[in-house]
Amino acid sequence: INISVSSHEWVYSTSYLLKNCDEWIPHDLVPVDEGELFGDTPWIRITNPGIFRYSAALATDDEEGNMYGELLHLDDTWSLNSPQYLVVYACNFGVDDWSCNDGKWVIGEFNVVPEPTCEDGIKNQGESNIDCGRVCQLRCEVGQSCQLDSDCESYLCNSNVCVDPPQEESEGDVSMYATTGNSEGARHYNGDQWQSIKSLLPFHEQMFGIGNLWGTSEDDIYSGAIFHFNGVQWEELPTESPMPILRDVWGVPGGNTYAIGGDRSHQGMINYYDGDRWQSMEIPVVPTLNAVWGTSEDDIYAVSGVGVILNHPSGVILHYDGNEWTIVEESGKDLFGIWGTGPDNIYVVGDGVLHYDGNDWQVVDTGLRGRWSDVWGTGPDNIYAVGGGVLHYDGNDWQTMDSGTNNLLSSILGFSSDDIFASGGTGTIIHYDGNGWQPMESFSTRREKLKLWKPLGKEGDLCNTDPECQSGICRNGMCVSLPEVQTPAEAPQ
Repeated sequence: INISVSSHEWVYSTSYLLKNCDEWIPHDLVPVDEGELFGDTPWIRITNPGIFRYSAALATDDEEGNMYGELLHLDDTWSLNSPQYLVVYACNFGVDDWSCNDGKWVIGEFNVVPEPTCEDGIKNQGESNIDCGRVCQLRCEVGQSCQLDSDCESYLCNSNVCVDPPQEESEGDVSMYATTGNSEGARHYNGDQWQSIKSLLPFHEQMFGIGNLWGTSEDDIYSGAIFHFNGVQWEELPTESPMPILRDVWGVPGGNTYAIGGDRSHQGMINYYDGDRWQSMEIPVVPTLNAVWGTSEDDIYAVSGVGVILNHPSGVILHYDGNEWTIVEESGKDLFGIWGTGPDNIYVVGDGVLHYDGNDWQVVDTGLRGRWSDVWGTGPDNIYAVGGGVLHYDGNDWQTMDSGTNNLLSSILGFSSDDIFASGGTGTIIHYDGNGWQPMESFSTRREKLKLWKPLGKEGDLCNTDPECQSGICRNGMCVSLPEVQTPAEAPQ
């Protein structure tokens, strides 16, 4: 607060607060340093003559040297609706005497204003709405005012109001791939039927087949850690450390792509592609890795089997925090699949089921014994695991489902709660329509593990995490388009 003291340059250290126009409170002022005292007297020099600046928040150590006063403790007994007063005695020292405003005290008026926060119930500090948007981590709800898309929970700001994301289905054909590692067994589903993948993805002359696929779209597909399809043709990518045993590929749209597996001695390996070349990553000594999944570039997990490496961890869960890979869990069991709805709700399957709640990994008691190869779901209360059958979690209990096949299942993936696919040995593909599982396709393949893959979600598609969307943005369970860069019409004052 600024209190005019006319042309005076000294104030007496004892002042008085008139709290709520009711209670006088003596309040001692103190100098910034001893050099501002008038000798041994309690008089304090005002650094900026004519204006006495008093700050209850800055106590006595302001670097500018013009703040005075011990810390004033403000609590809920101070009125926010009426002015408060600080009374000081101000003087000048002339040639041989004091001149003290004819003996009158100087009164300064101020209001008690709490430090603005994102929890004070007031629209301040440039917030888009009360306690949300801009400087606040909390995003504004639909219907509240906004300046940028990033101000809104929905990530959509239209005419300075947060609006719902579009609810219509995504445009384009349904597209699902089933790959086996050999060109004859790979299939593509167009929403109507399965057909040979060779009619869609012409082969590179050095490709022996299509193994594990990952990509953002059908014009951006990675086959293992060697080849990339750009919508027209495959190209072989430069690689520093080839991976003899490739098990899974996963990536972040607009970021890196990760391939996991092992070397010829069955020791785990992780390579990443940064848009220029595949490079190896330093990881702990673990067995061959089987699956990789994450929620962001700095929150990635990989799981391994038991392996044959003596005196080293087995059945491990690795985590990458953007800087290094570390072992976060050692189960001692074969682990094959991983999936989650977010960083605090992750499932790992293999010889049993493990769950991560954001703090600890725990073994899940499903009440059933079995070996599970993959896990996927539409949300925290609708999760499926496949292996020697189909296991379903409804948010309370795990139960088996009639899969309609006796073949082992190795992969599961879907578009919605009533449009889910599972695949397995001898080319088996089954489909769930919300009521039950039905066989779709069975074609001969020498590979037991049939891997499902689909392009990342378009606008309006189902999602749980940002990397599941082509835009890299998942909001309220749906993929939304990448917002345009916006600038507020007027900067907050």
